[in-house]
Amino acid sequence: MAFFNSAIEVLQTLVVALGAGLGVWGAINLMEGYGNDNPGAKYQELKRYTVYPGDVIITIMGTVGRSAVIPADMPKAINTKHLACITPNAKMVNAQFLSCAFQVHPDIRAQLQKQCKGAIMDGLNLTIIKGLSFHIPPINLQDRFVGFYEQVDKSKAAVQKALDETQLLFDSLMQKYFG
Repeated sequence: MAFFNSAIEVLQTLVVALGAGLGVWGAINLMEGYGNDNPGAKYQELKRYTVYPGDVIITIMGTVGRSAVIPADMPKAINTKHLACITPNAKMVNAQFLSCAFQVHPDIRAQLQKQCKGAIMDGLNLTIIKGLSFHIPPINLQDRFVGFYEQVDKSKAAVQKALDETQLLFDSLMQKYFG
């Protein structure tokens, strides 16, 4: 989750810094955390690829099944051909729950691996994604899961920070005594 948040922050900064442009979401945003720019006039041609807050984007080429939710404060952007975009019905499914399900639900992962097609690299399409079958719990349980997931993510960040600080102290002591 922290990885996706950092990718989103980098993309937002890039879009704002470039000013008049339009953000373009691609698989690389999920993998390496940066975006690129497209002139505003070109947007009219690409309008149907607009992503909206709450949409779930999923990588469909190469590293298939990585996903993220477009945040509420994301500037207007479009996705590329290497991403599928799903707009979930918020009354039926929590977008963050759906995104997590694509990444870790064993039934979905198995179906994705079985359905990947491509001579050179794995690939999916929307027909395959729409054909995935898994149990969707009631929305209140999905919301509870997302709350728990977010708390675990915060805890992981705190533990990582403590580990980084411990490593820094250890390195400092090693330098002091053996340097």
